[in-house]
Amino acid sequence: MIKLLVVDDEIWIRERISKEIPWESVQTEVVGTAEDGQEAMEMAEELEPDIIITDIRMPGFDGIELLRELRKKSLDIKVILLSGYNDFSYAKEAIKYGAFDYVLKPAEDQELLNVVNRCVMTIEIEREKERRIQGLQEKAELGYEAYKERMLLNIVSGDYEEGEDDRQNEYAGAWKIFQDAIEKVYHTCILVSVAQQMNDPQRRGLEHFIVINIMTEILEKYGAVHKAYLNSRREWLFCLSCGEQKKDEKRLFQDLQMVRNLLEEKLKLDIAIGVGEASDDFFNLAYSYQTVCSFMKYRKWIGDDRIIYHSSNISTAVKTIGRYSTAEMACLLREGRFQQAKETLRRIFETAKKNTPESRIAAICRMISMEAEKEFYQYFKINMGESSANYFQIEFWNGIEEIDCEEKFFELIDRFYKEKKENINKGRRIALKARDYIINHYQKPLSLNDVAEELDLNPSYLCRLFKEEMQTSFVTFLQNYRIEKAAELLSGTNDKIGEIGELVGYENQQYFNKVFRSIKGMAPSEFREKKRGR
Repeated sequence: MIKLLVVDDEIWIRERISKEIPWESVQTEVVGTAEDGQEAMEMAEELEPDIIITDIRMPGFDGIELLRELRKKSLDIKVILLSGYNDFSYAKEAIKYGAFDYVLKPAEDQELLNVVNRCVMTIEIEREKERRIQGLQEKAELGYEAYKERMLLNIVSGDYEEGEDDRQNEYAGAWKIFQDAIEKVYHTCILVSVAQQMNDPQRRGLEHFIVINIMTEILEKYGAVHKAYLNSRREWLFCLSCGEQKKDEKRLFQDLQMVRNLLEEKLKLDIAIGVGEASDDFFNLAYSYQTVCSFMKYRKWIGDDRIIYHSSNISTAVKTIGRYSTAEMACLLREGRFQQAKETLRRIFETAKKNTPESRIAAICRMISMEAEKEFYQYFKINMGESSANYFQIEFWNGIEEIDCEEKFFELIDRFYKEKKENINKGRRIALKARDYIINHYQKPLSLNDVAEELDLNPSYLCRLFKEEMQTSFVTFLQNYRIEKAAELLSGTNDKIGEIGELVGYENQQYFNKVFRSIKGMAPSEFREKKRGR
């Protein structure tokens, strides 16, 4: 299990995050809570958590100072920040110190689960890589296949840069090991993924044998095949390199569909197979691997066959995607500045196109769109709700093949932004209706449920919407309006205080006096005397 430490100076937030969220669903357990950064630092050294969720703003030793100290002491702990909108400048600084991510308050349980799940996956990948590299000091110690698998993982993860010396160095370089693949023209990554967990070592061994042998037998019909197993993720990576003619994609798709059906029949498990974009450079397999991993994340929307296939005329220049950072755009979106973020993204597209041959522009634009989609998803989720954001995500991935220029992506985000504005206008109208209802009925007993029923709305939805639009809660607005009306009657009439309380909706005079004093700072009788100059 991944160990989690929760840090916040408000006890109710610590209790909610640590006790009410089903962390076991993402293979995580809470090992402790702390009320400030100093206590968290001490607990981090003692408990050695893998992940820390911490508020940015806390008295004294805050979240940023905690992050600095963790990095200063070289503690390998992923930090997820909790931030309000006003904390954004802090968040940007914290990210520079290596924060994994940050979540805007108030954070929903599922949002926190999603972020921590991504963090867990990152930790597992890093640990997998460490496990594979650790102890592989020399090729001879572990054997040729293990060394070859490690080298392949380095290549697809982007950690291997080929050079001239590699061509002569039989033991350290990849040229000799992957010579059968390097001389080919087209290279792509294929990922086989199993959804269910399997704890039986014997069953897992059989599963590994079946997948490796069936996939290798089929893929070797097309060219050279090299493979690796990602144990913690239960995924098999196959790198396929084809000859002079580009592989027969239709025939490969059919073969992979047949393999998937066969594996599911033999293993009684849900199998997904993803095919990354092809490259004409073996040492650019990292790009193909990146694309297939991206698509595998969204396999639940691809269809029943679960063969996630992506292909285009791609070349080594696609790796230049790394030059075009979307970080500035992401910051603007998190500040709620949609139009500025959109213009920043447009500049990224323009810069990319200037530095890319025309035949490769479509692929570059598609990859930039894939990076931008992540941030716009979060923006729409915050501003429109998770269901609308999910709909945006589905539309994006369903139309990914058509996104060959930036305007198609802008058309999609503009459509959802327009819907967001319409939702805001609708929300404003609802809040004003609720306000008017209060003004016209404040003399009677009145509750949030009464107004929600009158407007045919869910009370929780009305409560949130009213506060967003009116910048105050329903209860506070109602109390303030009633007391202002009471103040007018106290100044302009000789009615008894109890009667005035009833006229503005308070049947209990004692409660009326209490509310009046809390708002005006004095009792109704004192207010009347003061207004009359006594």
